[in-house]
Amino acid sequence: MNLNRLKRILELMNDYGLSEVELSGPLRRLVVRRGINPTGAQTPTAVVPQTAAQPASQKAEAEPAGVAGGAVVEEKLPAGVEVSPDRIREIKAPMVGTFYRAPAPDAEPYVEEGGRVEKGDVVCIIEAMKLMNEIESEFNGIVREIHVENAQPVEYGQLLITVVAG
Repeated sequence: MNLNRLKRILELMNDYGLSEVELSGPLRRLVVRRGINPTGAQTPTAVVPQTAAQPASQKAEAEPAGVAGGAVVEEKLPAGVEVSPDRIREIKAPMVGTFYRAPAPDAEPYVEEGGRVEKGDVVCIIEAMKLMNEIESEFNGIVREIHVENAQPVEYGQLLITVVAG
């Protein structure tokens, strides 16, 4: 979960007066709760998302500057699945273009969250200047999250897919 996405969730909670939001996927769950500060006013603040493998001593240190109490953010893997941070791999856009998850609109996506990927497997296509560029995985693992919606523009270096190596 990147900080910009977390900020957007907090803005939406504030805009719609929500006190709790829960998002879940095959490999993790995110819960954001808004609390009440000592003055009685609601404050949309957050704690950095945590993974199940992160020790408690690191959780306290992970709070970003200017963020205190109020909303609590939890990011968890399903029971029994632990991932150390050194196993997380990122597939980033090697060019500017349009991201496609499948070779054709009616075809199955190359990869799904929770699905296995091998080194050299095509994980998506980026269309640039009317050319379809297949993007391949550089490692073996399980797809943890797909960060871009189908047919959306992407920029050079933008995070596309997160993979748990192994």
